[in-house]
Amino acid sequence: MAMLNPAHPGEVIREDVLEELGLSVKDAAERLGVSRVALSRVVNGRARINPELALRLEDTGSAFDRPCSGAVAVEVLV
Repeated sequence: MAMLNPAHPGEVIREDVLEELGLSVKDAAERLGVSRVALSRVVNGRARINPELALRLEDTGSAFDRPCSGAVAVEVLV
């Protein structure tokens, strides 16, 4: 069954990564090496994940000092 209103990838990042790890957008942006504004636009659903951010998110385990679940990585990068 198809989803009628799939979640924006930024929502997945916000709920499954930032909130779970207790990180602010600023802290996460610093760890990922991207600007706070760019990450904020993504997690608030106002921008898509660009190729640079996708590559940085692919290596989220080292950025956040813990492995990223496969489901989160797949949803984030789709």
